[in-house]
Amino acid sequence: PGDDAWGYDSGAAYVYDVELPEPGPSACPLSQGFWKTHPRAWPTDSMALGAQTYEKDELIRLLRTPPRGDASLILAHQLIATKLNVANGSDPTLVSAAILDADALLSSFPGKLPYGVGPSTAKGRAMTAGSQAMDEYNRGLLTPDCAPPPEPEGDGRPDMPEQGFPPRSKAMMRRQQAG
Repeated sequence: PGDDAWGYDSGAAYVYDVELPEPGPSACPLSQGFWKTHPRAWPTDSMALGAQTYEKDELIRLLRTPPRGDASLILAHQLIATKLNVANGSDPTLVSAAILDADALLSSFPGKLPYGVGPSTAKGRAMTAGSQAMDEYNRGLLTPDCAPPPEPEGDGRPDMPEQGFPPRSKAMMRRQQAG
């Protein structure tokens, strides 16, 4: 009556005694400064910010763009770092609502960043408040039990742009020639 075609009793309950390993600590978040200078450590090559998808080179360009009072860039810098941290294995529990709010704010604008939002406007105040919550997360203040990430590959120096090291200033070259 309870047997199937393979000879198993389909009415039986099976109990397995399996030991699962204890979950380890999640990876510690890293600052936007780290992500800006270590693009080879990025766990993704693209990301959605608001309703727009950005490729890695666009994201790096945004991180390297000084906000100069633009609340949309202040928010974007922290949102990029936060999403990279989550993709890198950091616990998103205490920052999930801030991520959703940030994406909702950015989705209210057409096109791609920057949006030129003044920090004293209603949306600007919301953006700077959201960026502060994500800044605390990205600095590890909300994840005290995390594990440090593995060292990035390479020599530990920041990744340099493809064109190499920045050119020396004329003053630096004069000092070297004089010395």
